[in-house]
Amino acid sequence: MFVALGYHELNALRARKCGEAKAKGYTLVSYVSPRADHGPWLEIGENCLILDGVGIQPGVRIGDDVSLWNNTLIGHHSTIGDHCWIAAGATLGGGVVLGERSFVGLNATIGGELSIGADCFLGAATRVLKDAPPRSVFIAPATERFRLESDAFLRMTRMPALGTNREGR
Repeated sequence: MFVALGYHELNALRARKCGEAKAKGYTLVSYVSPRADHGPWLEIGENCLILDGVGIQPGVRIGDDVSLWNNTLIGHHSTIGDHCWIAAGATLGGGVVLGERSFVGLNATIGGELSIGADCFLGAATRVLKDAPPRSVFIAPATERFRLESDAFLRMTRMPALGTNREGR
């Protein structure tokens, strides 16, 4: 069986359902895309989902019930705890320890040799460069809308207008 649930309740719902399935005697399987980049060193637990374009470097250990979405990079000798969700485009440097039930958002970056505690929430585009205790939350500020509209901006920067080539056609 594969328990296909999202990151509801910071992955706790999926963790409970995996536990219930195992208690009923089910064996949980994992899926690793043939388009994921890894070698024979890959160590993963049960009920893991590893999608296209994921890069997993040597020495990485991935716990049970972990979801790695497209184009994530897990740096060498990192450890991903049980019941984690790592969204598309996230990057974990080498030697990272990610605590169980943590969520890593779109395009988030965790620097190398860091320890992120259990039950942490790292929002989209966050950049974490220091260890974080359990239940930490990181949120990156949104990019502010520029004051000019796109056509005025393109005129001022001499970029071609949307839908045209450099000659204006």
